[in-house]
Amino acid sequence: DPILADTFMKRVAELIESPSVEISTLQKNVETVSEHLETRLREMNALIHKWHTEGFSYQERLRILPEELLEWEHLLPEIEQQYHRHAGAYERWKEISKLWDYADASIDQLAGRLEHTDAFLDKIESLEQQWTEKELQGASLIERWEQLGFDMDIWRYKITQDPRQGLLELNQKLPAYQRANDLLENMLRIDTSLGGEEDVEQRASILRTMDLEVDLLDEMQQWLEKKTLRNTRHRRLLQSEWEQAVREGKAKSGATFSDLHSFEIALASIEHQSRGKISNNTISNAMSRVNAELLRLESRGWNITELLHLQEKEPGSFFNQFGQSMEAVSRIGPIQRRIGALDWRRDVGRADAVSNQVRNPLELVRIEQQIPALIRHLAERDIEDEDYTYSAWLPEQRPVLLPREQSVIQKIPAKVQPNSTLEEAHEAMLEAMDEHNEPTTEVDDDVNVVETTEIIQPSTKTPKETTLEEIKSVAPVKPKEQAKPLKIPIREVDVSSYEHLLHVLGLTTEANALAGSGDVSNLRRALASHVGVEPRDIRVDRLLRLVLRLLPQNDSNDSNRSRMIDSIGDALPKYTQWVRMRLEARHMGASGDFFEDAARLGMALNRTPGPGVRVPLQADVEPL
Repeated sequence: DPILADTFMKRVAELIESPSVEISTLQKNVETVSEHLETRLREMNALIHKWHTEGFSYQERLRILPEELLEWEHLLPEIEQQYHRHAGAYERWKEISKLWDYADASIDQLAGRLEHTDAFLDKIESLEQQWTEKELQGASLIERWEQLGFDMDIWRYKITQDPRQGLLELNQKLPAYQRANDLLENMLRIDTSLGGEEDVEQRASILRTMDLEVDLLDEMQQWLEKKTLRNTRHRRLLQSEWEQAVREGKAKSGATFSDLHSFEIALASIEHQSRGKISNNTISNAMSRVNAELLRLESRGWNITELLHLQEKEPGSFFNQFGQSMEAVSRIGPIQRRIGALDWRRDVGRADAVSNQVRNPLELVRIEQQIPALIRHLAERDIEDEDYTYSAWLPEQRPVLLPREQSVIQKIPAKVQPNSTLEEAHEAMLEAMDEHNEPTTEVDDDVNVVETTEIIQPSTKTPKETTLEEIKSVAPVKPKEQAKPLKIPIREVDVSSYEHLLHVLGLTTEANALAGSGDVSNLRRALASHVGVEPRDIRVDRLLRLVLRLLPQNDSNDSNRSRMIDSIGDALPKYTQWVRMRLEARHMGASGDFFEDAARLGMALNRTPGPGVRVPLQADVEPL
């Protein structure tokens, strides 16, 4: 600082001419100023050295001299501004040159030289324009494929990090994206009206979001071709059925259907109309036969008032109960023998009510089911009337004329192999009724002996002799006043396995009845009513026939039968699940009723068989 130096020199000259104590003060001031200037010089050189270590220089100076301090301090704000601008551009240049593997000698000569900052910035700005141009090109491609539904987030990230490399890779992937887009368009044209919509959506989502490798696209192509072929084959089958319906006059020619579901509905409507006509004819014939049977019952003395009322108010329920009633009517003799063997002296009022109710076929069915409960009821009561005798009512028999020689010849029916599964089921029911062990008293056994003697060994004795013989055979019977409470045998068969199976089959009413009474005769009838249905999976028929053969028979093999029923019950849920899946695949839906779902699936498979091995739909006729 020349000015400051001249000032101090003048002051020194003055103090030399006139010495004073201020000389020491001046000395301190000079030292202070000198130290301050040296500090500023060191700081300036340190800053220049820092720039140099970072790769920057100004006029290639590594340090400044003391006489240059004030000049550099004057230029420092401008130099620092150039430094900051140059440093930002320099960092960007290093990033671009590293990513692009770019080299430019002219830029290398300007890089780091602060006095050429403006020229360096022009070069970097040119590269930035190229960078931006690549980004815009990549963004345009990304936007196009995003509009088509593809997830392009990964490409957006790549373009942001390195536009030139990202754009290059994206252009290489464009054929795969074009193929995926074609697959998507074909998938959206697939007919999913009968199912498979979720599968199509899942595969479309995979194509839009996952990396499009060649293996993935090939697998999608194969699935699409297989699905298209299957739909085409299905439509051809439906078309052939429609043409058959047109030839039969059930449908009009020239009809077109947009999808398989509407095609299926149209065919189902035709089939429903045909079945409706058949059903109406069947119902008409059935009603005429039922009315004739009701008149016949009334002529024999049956009370058919409740049946007529049920026929008028609830026709659907009437046919079901009428069939059960007719079965009970055919067994009126055995039922009355079982009822007559009970000790009605213990409840006279109930006996009179039962005697009147048995004339009603509907009440007869209920009474037969209540016999075990009546046995328990009477066993718990005391005797009311020692002289009471139950009067068993029997319907009037139609007269049948037979030759005299045939009336005395005893015929033994021969067992014949049943010709159908329905006959086999009915045979099993009859065998169960014949072998059913009824709770009886000592008096009942004795009476049965007398009846057997009268039928099997016809006597030629006089009426008096016959009477004496019968009296002798009945003589051992104890007097009525010495009658003891009846001991009713209780069925000890474990029916829990059968209950579980019935619940799985949807026969809840039969399961509850079995749990309450232990009587399997009603169960036989319920199962036999479902045997022989066609078209239906043959395995259902086989299952029912096996269950009929495995019903308890009160012998040592009942435990083995119960274990086999458990095995059937454990396997049945898997089959039920299979039926539900097949129905849902055909857009039919499962109702939850085992026999109804099996019948519906059988009709669907008969109309349009599924792929693979054809399921047999005929009744099971294999001998068991």
